[in-house]
Amino acid sequence: MISGIMISLMQIMTVWGLSFFNVKWYNEFSFVFAVEDYWQVFVYHFNNAIEASVPERRRPTVKRNNNKKSYRKSIKQMLSRKSFCRKRRRYIREPSHYLAYKTYSVKCTRTTKAIQAHYQ
Repeated sequence: MISGIMISLMQIMTVWGLSFFNVKWYNEFSFVFAVEDYWQVFVYHFNNAIEASVPERRRPTVKRNNNKKSYRKSIKQMLSRKSFCRKRRRYIREPSHYLAYKTYSVKCTRTTKAIQAHYQ
């Protein structure tokens, strides 16, 4: 009865494509006399077949910037305005836009340096 069940399980696994790498089942089960031992041998080969045939999922490595500065809301708004002035100066080449960008850039630099000096 047990050997009939094992043979039918082997046939099912062969249909699924898991032939257990041509394990000599007769030799494996010839010295086994208890049902639990049959099961242990079967599970051992089954797990080995799955480990060998199922690919591992590898996550892509993500580079994280741990040196990123975090500022409070008012500083972020200043940096955003500086970025806006820079973009406007880049697209509309007028001296007034360049002057506005330069003055705001200096203001942002001074403020961020003052905050960094305060926290160090």
